[in-house]
Amino acid sequence: MCVVLGFVVFESVFGICVGCKVYNAYHKGGAKHCPGESCDLARSRLPIQNLNVVQKVIFVLSILTLLYLMFGDIVDFLLKETFA
Repeated sequence: MCVVLGFVVFESVFGICVGCKVYNAYHKGGAKHCPGESCDLARSRLPIQNLNVVQKVIFVLSILTLLYLMFGDIVDFLLKETFA
């Protein structure tokens, strides 16, 4: 559930259709009905659609935060069991 919500957040905030990327990774034909051609990374973008350094840092921190929220308790548990 968290992964799906994460996909929705990345599409709405960053304009990155992560769901289509995951679908394309597992299916040979690829996604054919992407709304607004958001999956087409080859097309030219307007200057406002390009990411600057600050936005890239925020994107990476968002990914790391989602990973920590999903797997942080598991890692803490494994570390406590290993070094206890």
